[in-house]
Amino acid sequence: ETPKYVLMHQGGRSFSVLVDPTALSPGSHYAEIQGLDATDLGKGPLFRVSVTVVVPERKQDKTGRKYEFGDIAFKPGSMIRR
Repeated sequence: ETPKYVLMHQGGRSFSVLVDPTALSPGSHYAEIQGLDATDLGKGPLFRVSVTVVVPERKQDKTGRKYEFGDIAFKPGSMIRR
């Protein structure tokens, strides 16, 4: 979800974006939010915001059992191996 219109001026402006990944299949998904000049659409995008969502896949071993990793807290730069 993005706002339909955003008034941009010299001081800048922010807007909120809501991404609902619940209907996405496992894998990487990419989209762009493009800001256009409403008075001259032929100019093309004035700005672009890239949005990437990665939906993890459920892994199974050869016996068909799923791997479960309970509560794991990740921190920036940390590595957890199990």
